[in-house]
Amino acid sequence: MSETLPKTTLPKTKAITSDPKKALSTIRKKKATVSDYNQRLADVQLLLLEGRTRTYIHSIITARYNVGFAMVDKYMGEASVIIKESNLVTIQENLATVTANLWDLYRKTAKDNLSEAHKVLMSIAKLRGLNENTVNLVIEDKRELSEMSDDELSSILGVE
Repeated sequence: MSETLPKTTLPKTKAITSDPKKALSTIRKKKATVSDYNQRLADVQLLLLEGRTRTYIHSIITARYNVGFAMVDKYMGEASVIIKESNLVTIQENLATVTANLWDLYRKTAKDNLSEAHKVLMSIAKLRGLNENTVNLVIEDKRELSEMSDDELSSILGVE
């Protein structure tokens, strides 16, 4: 009582070449151009910034570009580094802007309200991760801080 399954035959194909090395070269994927590579990297960056999971990114990129998991991991690693570098620059620029604004506020308040000026200096110290005791010593110094430039004020407080 054995059932016989119908035999399936594979379609006959022509041999591409009799040389095995040439046959392998026809199977290998073409290497991506620089612009293709950059586009793939940009797509992965976008997916990472959207908060997509690794599995989701793998499924999208492998289907779209016909690449393997290892290559997608490489794209993800490089995209992560680029994102971190751009965020680091943005954070530093924002910190510099906020600090400059606080120095301007300090100059305005130092002339009329020393208590408020002290609070502004403490805000700068906290923002820059400075020791408040160091800042208090600088305030007790008899120099006129309100006449100094941002760079001079930052160097006195030890801000880079």
